[in-house]
Amino acid sequence: MPTVAIDAFNAETKRMETQIKAQQASATVDKTSAQAMGEQLDNQKKMSDMMEEQMMKSRIPMMSEAELISLANRR
Repeated sequence: MPTVAIDAFNAETKRMETQIKAQQASATVDKTSAQAMGEQLDNQKKMSDMMEEQMMKSRIPMMSEAELISLANRR
């Protein structure tokens, strides 16, 4: 095999290896980004649940007996 053909083959192989590494790095970034987004959504849900619970607790002293029984039956 001529040296030019070997050099061309080696160059193509290195190009492909570089492309694969770039795709792997991109996949890692995408995965990390998706995980961060998932954690952010979980945190927003937890915050919303906490706020709703606090609001409900602040209303309890003003609720009628029937409202309290209805609330207890929902949980």
